[in-house]
Amino acid sequence: MVFRQDIGGSSLAIARRLIGSQLEPPAVVGGPGATAPAIAMDERGAGQSVVANADGTIMGSQLDHDAFAPPAPLGGGDGPQVATSERQDMAAAWHVGPGQVTGLYRHEKALGPPTLLSTAGFGVVPAGQLQIGGDRLGDMVVAMLQGDAGAHHVTAAVYDRPPGRPLIYRSSGIQKRERPVLRFRPALDLWGAPTYELMIGRRLIAASQTATKVRAAASVSQGRHRVRLVQVDRRGQTGVSRPRIIRVDGTPPRLRVKVRGKRRRGAILRITVRASDGKGTGLRYVEINFGDRTRRVRAKRALHRYRAGSFTLTVKAVDKIGNVALRKVKLRIKK
Repeated sequence: MVFRQDIGGSSLAIARRLIGSQLEPPAVVGGPGATAPAIAMDERGAGQSVVANADGTIMGSQLDHDAFAPPAPLGGGDGPQVATSERQDMAAAWHVGPGQVTGLYRHEKALGPPTLLSTAGFGVVPAGQLQIGGDRLGDMVVAMLQGDAGAHHVTAAVYDRPPGRPLIYRSSGIQKRERPVLRFRPALDLWGAPTYELMIGRRLIAASQTATKVRAAASVSQGRHRVRLVQVDRRGQTGVSRPRIIRVDGTPPRLRVKVRGKRRRGAILRITVRASDGKGTGLRYVEINFGDRTRRVRAKRALHRYRAGSFTLTVKAVDKIGNVALRKVKLRIKK
């Protein structure tokens, strides 16, 4: 809590923390003649106090690790208000000049410059007609009552924090489709539904409002591609994922089969397979099915003896993403 207290004939701004049922020792957060103390704190106990000193300086004192830092000047004016987020962002606003409002924003440890928030065309902001609030991500709104009696306007100045980084899942790394689908985790944004744009280099290949996956609108060439996902909020602010390499491979392996030897019962046939996957994901295995109910083998070469009859030799080549090439050879084995 923060409050004014007269000590030795001088008014000071005092802050005290209530832990359980015990008040901790007081901390001075505003000098002699300080007025209008205000405080905001998150659920972790970090926060910020603001006061207006007698000389018209707005002073701020950051609460961190259970202690208030020495007061530091934020600007000039009176009637300050303050809000914080659970990420320890801070926004403060106060009255300045002839009925106007200014404010500033602190993200992490970077304190931004004071900025005029009220619009002169809507009239003055009377003393006390100012409130500020924020959400847990650091988005902030300053609400003001402006104008004379009978012509009041409720106005608002907004700080909408840009999106963070969306994350493309590793499972999107290998794609069998010519129009790849990227699955991702969006960056958290509490103010409206964003859109998601899939980029290959500088080329936009897809846009979506589905916050789990996005599919390319056109075919993508075979091979490796460096992709990024751009999250765009309703104000046009963007958050860009880290690049992810995906490999597009929708083409079966190339496959050739040769059978040599006399096609007579008991004679040895030499089966040779040539298989490759070019620029694809690579060959996983080659399987030879002799077609006579004997055991299949995974190899590129095999020797086999057949009994008399007609058989279909089937060779299958499978790449690492599951594309399959098949070749069948009809065999007639004489007695």
